[in-house]
Order: sequence, then structure tokens, then C-alpha cells
Amino acid sequence: MSGHTPEPWGHGPDFKEHPGARGFVYCDDSTGSAICDCNMTMALREDRAVVENARRIAACVNACRGLDIVELEEFVKAGHVLSFNYAPPT
Repeated sequence: MSGHTPEPWGHGPDFKEHPGARGFVYCDDSTGSAICDCNMTMALREDRAVVENARRIAACVNACRGLDIVELEEFVKAGHVLSFNYAPPT
């Protein structure tokens, strides 16, 4: 059992419960609770990097769903990189 917020995670501004909140990562559940704020300057600016950081965090967490965190950390420490060979259905 994992101690983190369950997946899926979403991000603003596209996240349905918080369409104007740029740079936030949310729990995609009935509460839509904020998990983190990528806007470290607290300036509430529309910096593209802030939005892209939130997007990347949500995507990575969702892609790693079901993976053991200790094994994942050891995998990365050993210099390995996850690779996906995904072909969309035709």
C-alpha cells in the first residue's frame, strides 16, 4: 500500500475543477484537492515553465501508477530510464 495520493492526478489550467489555476497539480477525485503548487515565486504569473512542470508531474505520476516507489527510486539511482513503446490502437 502506498502512502501517496492515489492516481490519477491532473493539472491546471485544463483540470476540470480548477480551470484557471496554473501550475497546480490536483487529485482527480471527488474533492479535487491541490497536491502541489509549481509556482515557487508565489507571483501567480503565467510562466510557461510553471504550467509545463505541473503537467509533467501529473503525467509522470500517472504513468508510474502501480510501480513500487522504492524499486522505482533504485531503478533511477542505477542510471536507468523508463521507456515506453506505446502504439495507439488503429
